[in-house]
Amino acid sequence: MGTVTKQALRVYAALSNLGTRSGDILEALIPFFEPILQQLDGAEFNPTVFSAGVRKLYNWRFTRHIAEEFIPRLERRGYLQHIPRTHKYVVHFAASSNQPNPTPELHAVIEKILDQFKTFPSRINDLLHFSRSRSDLEDILIRFLVSLNAYTEDFFRLNIQQLDTEAPEGILLSGFEEGGHQLTHEERYIAARFVKDIVSTQPEFVPYLVRLASIGLLTEVVDDFVKPTARAENSNLAIFLDAPMAQHYLGLSGYELQAEVRSVLDSLKAIGCQLMMFPESCNEIARNLSSMLALTFIQRHGYTHEAMRRGQVSEEYVIAVRNNPEKAVEDAGISIRNITIEKYPNLHPFFPAETYEDFLAAITWVQEVAPREHDAKCMTMIMRLREGRSSADLFGCRYVFATNNPAFAKKSRVYCLQSHMIQERQWGPVVHIRDLATIAWLRTGLDAADVVPRGFLVGVCEQVLRVRPEVTEAVHQKLAEATPDKIPQYELMLSDQRSVRALMDQTFGDPTVVTENNVPRIFDRMRRAIVEEVTEAAEARLKREKQQHEEALAAIRSQLESIVAEHKAEKVKQDTQIAEQSETLSKAEADATALKERLKRARADDVRRFNELLNQNNKVIFGTEIAFLGTIIVACVIASTNAAFSWYEPIAHNAAVIGATLLVGVLSTYCLVFTLLGKPIAGIGSLLNAFGQWLIDVRATGRVSDEFIQECRDTIQFVNGRAQPLPMPCADMRT
Repeated sequence: MGTVTKQALRVYAALSNLGTRSGDILEALIPFFEPILQQLDGAEFNPTVFSAGVRKLYNWRFTRHIAEEFIPRLERRGYLQHIPRTHKYVVHFAASSNQPNPTPELHAVIEKILDQFKTFPSRINDLLHFSRSRSDLEDILIRFLVSLNAYTEDFFRLNIQQLDTEAPEGILLSGFEEGGHQLTHEERYIAARFVKDIVSTQPEFVPYLVRLASIGLLTEVVDDFVKPTARAENSNLAIFLDAPMAQHYLGLSGYELQAEVRSVLDSLKAIGCQLMMFPESCNEIARNLSSMLALTFIQRHGYTHEAMRRGQVSEEYVIAVRNNPEKAVEDAGISIRNITIEKYPNLHPFFPAETYEDFLAAITWVQEVAPREHDAKCMTMIMRLREGRSSADLFGCRYVFATNNPAFAKKSRVYCLQSHMIQERQWGPVVHIRDLATIAWLRTGLDAADVVPRGFLVGVCEQVLRVRPEVTEAVHQKLAEATPDKIPQYELMLSDQRSVRALMDQTFGDPTVVTENNVPRIFDRMRRAIVEEVTEAAEARLKREKQQHEEALAAIRSQLESIVAEHKAEKVKQDTQIAEQSETLSKAEADATALKERLKRARADDVRRFNELLNQNNKVIFGTEIAFLGTIIVACVIASTNAAFSWYEPIAHNAAVIGATLLVGVLSTYCLVFTLLGKPIAGIGSLLNAFGQWLIDVRATGRVSDEFIQECRDTIQFVNGRAQPLPMPCADMRT
């Protein structure tokens, strides 16, 4: 793991620990200086040597004056000890045990990210072989994040090789690792492509990347560390936008760059800053768009063309802005300050016409006359509006010109310093977007989440990944030489963002890798990119339809399962009820059977007792009948004998008595004989039957049930007062 990577992770922990606490946020960067302090341990602190060590290790814009400003911070942390009665310090390095270190969580996340980063190049490129060790990949990714696009600007680089290694300070620096070498183009492209893919597909990793990008914002303006970083609540700063910045703000450069610029400028507007433009910059917008639209499609390049290719901005909108840029910027909330270098002569002494001509001659970063004049005029008008006043606090400068041209920002500051218009600590008239991004982040509040660093990170990735006309022209040239018949198809594919992205992925944005041997593969990959995306879209549609179908089936299945479950529950309920009813019925049947048996036994008892009563009754009737008949017969015998023997004289010769006696005797004999024979006796039987019925009623009452007595009255037949016993089958039948 390289020095940059190790110290960046330390700073990540420091920034995380600081959070929203007040204080000197820039002290979080001190871990970057520990390798230098360790090398200088015990030696007298020399700001020149210290700044040279920082430049060698990290290739930062670090000067002796910045090193001197860090002395109080280093002394507070115990890295410097003051020599009494002098202005000198001795370096005292001792590794602090309470230094913030990366958490296991951060290490675990980085390991997961590296797992994907290792396989990412082969996923986007099957033409070139990009192979790095895991440690190298970690260094590439973190160095890209913490440095952003600094390594691409040549004027930021220092010639470390010019250090005199034989001098004492050179000897001290000879042990330092060379940490400021430039990332290769393919390393930067792959890192930017990977970071953008992570931002769009795996947002859970974004906070960690954003925190590292926050370090990048700080290190990019390391020469401004000595300027105020206290939170600003209100400001009247007027920020004049360069033409490309305004185009970004209007969305002419695509969604990503618009989000980046708006996140920075809108956060500054929130504290009172005003966004303005010079008419000269509006004219430059019209020139830029007219130049792009005048080219053929194959010749067009730049951010606006890329946004049009991706469908993020329409050509009609571009034409409308070109025709009336003033209305477009005013509609977006940007004011137009109607001032030119000829107006307001009272302000001319603050930047005379001679100075304007001198600065115009010093502009070398662009060759065309119109852009050179634009930059010189904007510089002139800002310095005149300042009226000779500058500040170490950007918000105290009143006027500043914002650009995304690093050469303009750097050279204008150097010119003002050399011309003694500003001091070393003061802000120049032209500020780069990175400086504004850092100011917006630090001065508008660290508790406002990480919106600015995230937007800046995405914007930098978009700049790295933009289509380079050198690459498209190189492929065009090789195709024209090898297979010119494919040129129309190639030009048509350049209008499709998928093909263009495949072209950049296959070449890593490097035109030197395009050869006659691999251009057919590049062409084929561009063609397949359209087919693959269409296929992916179709597959995605089919997948969605399949998912919807499966969800519908699942819903139907769920409904069926619910119905089946309800049916089963109802069936169980019914079965339970049937079982309960069956049990109740069985119990009722058992009770009925038992009751029937009891009734049967009770009836049998009634029949038996009734029959016993009948038998007794029959015996009584029979005895009574015999006694009665016997008495009559005896009386007849006595009367007959009395008539024959006249032993009772009063009735012995009475014919009526004798006749009656004979008649009664005959009848008695008749009844007696028929009684003994069990045959009905005419006449007297009814009397006996009535007597027998009465007698049985009297005897049965209380011994058998009244219902049974009533039933037997209809069943029993009396003969001469006697009845036959009830048969048991009769009782059974009646049950």
